[in-house]
Amino acid sequence: MLTKKFSYYFLLVLMMILNIRCDTNKQRIVKYYYDDGGIESEIQVTGNRMNGISKYYYPSGKLHLVASYVNHKLDGEGREYFEDGSLKSVKNFKDDLLHGWVMEYDEGEILMNRTEYSNGRIVFNVSFYPTGDTLAIHENGRTLLFFETGKVKHVLCATETEVFSAVQFNENGDIVKRKGQLDCLSKNDSILLETQYPDWHKKEAL
Repeated sequence: MLTKKFSYYFLLVLMMILNIRCDTNKQRIVKYYYDDGGIESEIQVTGNRMNGISKYYYPSGKLHLVASYVNHKLDGEGREYFEDGSLKSVKNFKDDLLHGWVMEYDEGEILMNRTEYSNGRIVFNVSFYPTGDTLAIHENGRTLLFFETGKVKHVLCATETEVFSAVQFNENGDIVKRKGQLDCLSKNDSILLETQYPDWHKKEAL
């Protein structure tokens, strides 16, 4: 009789444990609050790991960040907002690293930077003046800076730690600074320079 009762209670406890475990593995939203009671974040979790869309708020209650997580790692599109609600940035992640396009805006939602990442490393970047004209382009070890007129201001061939060669122009097209040979330039870069400054390679720095 005691053995039967023990078996019954053991099975009952086991079922309760299994039910608790099943409940904790369901997707749910965990909320955190500021000291004044305002909501700080709403985190989607499965078990004890972040999964799904999570939202973060300013102390004012306005939406600050929206992020996507898969198994506790950033994965997918995330958006950040200024406190007035305008879009500040759109970022794409894969396995907790920036991967894909990142778009950054000013408070008027004018695009300021557009950067492509591959597993956390920058592949391509272009930044803009508030007018929408190109300010700078970075790609494959080369950087081109532009005046607002569209003319090239500065060309650099560099790694993340060292500049190998550079040429800087003033608005009249004179060379202000020159160092080494611009071996990193693409054919289109060379054509652009030749178009804007036909004799640039023959000129000496001032």
